[in-house]
Amino acid sequence: TAAEVEELLSLELQLQLGPTAPWVTTPASMVLLSAKERGGQTFTVRLDPSTLPPGAHFAAVQAVDATDPARGPLFSLPITVVIPHAISPPPPLGALTPAQLETARDETAAPPALSFPLTLQGGVPVRRFISVPESAEWAKVTLRSGRMANGPHAVLLHAVPSARGDLPNTACQTKRMLQLRELSEEVVQLPVRGGATLELCMQLSWLANPAPATLDAEVEFHSYGARGRAMHAPTTRIGGADAFARIEVGAPLRTERLAPEAELTAAERALRP
Repeated sequence: TAAEVEELLSLELQLQLGPTAPWVTTPASMVLLSAKERGGQTFTVRLDPSTLPPGAHFAAVQAVDATDPARGPLFSLPITVVIPHAISPPPPLGALTPAQLETARDETAAPPALSFPLTLQGGVPVRRFISVPESAEWAKVTLRSGRMANGPHAVLLHAVPSARGDLPNTACQTKRMLQLRELSEEVVQLPVRGGATLELCMQLSWLANPAPATLDAEVEFHSYGARGRAMHAPTTRIGGADAFARIEVGAPLRTERLAPEAELTAAERALRP
């Protein structure tokens, strides 16, 4: 009826807002009105992640009825903050002594690899979020196993180059099933996006061996710094008016090995109309 609709549209609730984590700040209260007066209300949520360690952190903002808190939360706003592990850049050459400068010209001037221990439980995923340098093009992930009293393990490695969610995982993800034996080493190369956050997930297959496993992981970023229009296409095209196609490469992160190879796969003929 018209009276019932009027009652619904005249809704007015006094809400108390409360965050579940100290790094989240919200107003103490707000008035929730119906759509009769205006299209909706907003409130400000401020985050202070400066004290959070690397990893994924979760919190929520809960709103309860100020006149009847026993009703419980009327709504809850979930919050997820991801703090990636950052790799320290090498020191500037101008700040080094002559002896250090001579050493820094070698590969040791590259950003150091990120190393961390992992303890894997059967069927439990372990995630690491890593900040990717701006010029990085791929990463080398090395897994080293220790003593395995219960035999070898099967480890599922899942990597997503960008954890922002702006690209479907199926379009950029890398999945590998690795067989790790005692005191062995496995190396996987992954494509990454410079300036993004790399999500690295590892999980122990409980079907093969459910016993826990301890690993040492190392992530090292690489890049050729390739430039030129030929790098933006899956093939390189040399037009009839061009004598060559130019591709420029460099080593912005560390010393790299490059073995260029070219193959003529097709020829185009221009036909007069």
